[in-house]
Order: sequence, then structure tokens, then C-alpha cells
Amino acid sequence: MKFDIHKKNILLFGIVSILLVISYTYARTFWQSTDNTTFDTTIGDVADIKFNNGNNVNVTDLAPVLDYHDGANVDFSIYNRTSGNVNLSIILNITSIATELKSTDFKFVLERLNNSTSLYEVISTGDFSEFNTGNNTIKSSIATSHGYSYFKFYVYIDGSGANNSNLMGKTLNSTLIITDGVTSTD
Repeated sequence: MKFDIHKKNILLFGIVSILLVISYTYARTFWQSTDNTTFDTTIGDVADIKFNNGNNVNVTDLAPVLDYHDGANVDFSIYNRTSGNVNLSIILNITSIATELKSTDFKFVLERLNNSTSLYEVISTGDFSEFNTGNNTIKSSIATSHGYSYFKFYVYIDGSGANNSNLMGKTLNSTLIITDGVTSTD
């Protein structure tokens, strides 16, 4: 009888050890992944900002595309904690940009989720022809009402241009920043 209990204990120990190794391996892989990073920040007692995969907009491997949705993107949400509207600004802080990317063919699009239609709508577009290092305004005033607002920011090389292959493989290093504007009660 003692022999059977000993075998069961060894078997149980082996199963628990295997489960621990599998759990440790999964947890280590998950936490080392660069695809699951989030970045949260607050603007005083007005709003909470959450970037789903961080707020860095760093590109080196873009190719010309016909649909901007195929470019690089940053998803973020703003939670307005006030009872009124809050006006915020969307800024792209560029630390470095290749000269070739300062072009009308290198573009950006900012979309906002329309709660009525459940579709994203374009609220700002532009190109990088006049952008320099430092803060560059994407949208100077964006009103958010109480609750959550969801956004997507895209950068892409416009594939409809004739000579935009010289933009491929060039580097943009930047950070998307949300800043406080004027709070109103309407």
C-alpha cells in the first residue's frame, strides 16, 4: 500500500512541476513581448489617456500603400472624468525624421470612433512636408464629453504618388502626446 501512495506522490509532483514550467514560460514570454505594452497617463483630474501599445510612433520599414489603414498606427483612448466637455490637443513630438520623409507623400490620419455609428471617422489629415523635430500639432482642439473616446493615429507613405519609393526604409522617431486644452461646461 505504501508503494502506491509513493507512486501517486511522485506522479503528482511531476504534473505540478510540468504545469509550473509551462506557466513560467508563458508568463515570461508574455511580459517580454513588445506587442502587448500599454502606456497610461493622466491630465490632472480631467482625463485619463491609455495608449494600447505605447505612444511611440517609430517607423523604418514603411512601403507605399493605397489605403492608410495599411500604414503604422497607434490606438489610444481618452477617458474624460469631468461632467462637461474637455478640449485636448494631439501633438506629435518628433525626435528625428529623415529628410526624405518631409514630403507631401508621407502622411498622417487621425480617426475617432463615432459612438452613434460605431465606425471610425477621419477628424484630421496632413502630411509631413512642414514638420520638423519638436512638437508638431496633429489636432489643435478635440472636444471629448464625459466617458471614453477612442482614437487611431496612422502614418503612411501615399502609394498614389509617382516617385515615393525613395521614402521607403527611412526613419521617423516620435511620440504621440495628448495635452490639456480649455475645459468647458457645454
